[in-house]
Amino acid sequence: MSRAMSPTGLAYDPLHNEHFENLVYEYHQKHSHSDLVHPATYQDVKSFLESGSGLRDKQQPFNKDFRAWIRKRSFELSEGSLQRRVETAPGEYKLLAVVTVPDVGKTIHGVHAGLLKHAGQDQTKLKIKENFYGIPAPLVVAYIQQCNVCAMRQTLSTRAPLTPIVCKILGQGSD
Repeated sequence: MSRAMSPTGLAYDPLHNEHFENLVYEYHQKHSHSDLVHPATYQDVKSFLESGSGLRDKQQPFNKDFRAWIRKRSFELSEGSLQRRVETAPGEYKLLAVVTVPDVGKTIHGVHAGLLKHAGQDQTKLKIKENFYGIPAPLVVAYIQQCNVCAMRQTLSTRAPLTPIVCKILGQGSD
């Protein structure tokens, strides 16, 4: 059985992450307004940017709302892949790699397990937000909650309740 590779080159076994992949698709269904990018949408945006003519497959025009959606999100092509241009400071911009729905888990895994070596939820969310577009924070949290390595590293956060020790002092009170 072959394993897919994450963007950082670490092995990623989709069979062990089937539950998470289903969670991503469910999130996509429930939050159609989210920034999750379906592969067909990715290809359409790429085609629109490559053609420059606003025509899909040289025949069917892209609708006006779709063109506005592309402009609003500041998509660009860089070395053949789709990127989103975001302003980091006044007059300064950065390109974020656009991640499609099937690649969300692989990308989170690559950052969380590979690049950050299971550093935790906050660092993983920040690194993903700084470098990728199309991965909502709730999915990053869900992935880390399912991470076996992180679960084994966590210490128990609950302690046994303290109960007072009651003893009878000899010679006091009546018997």
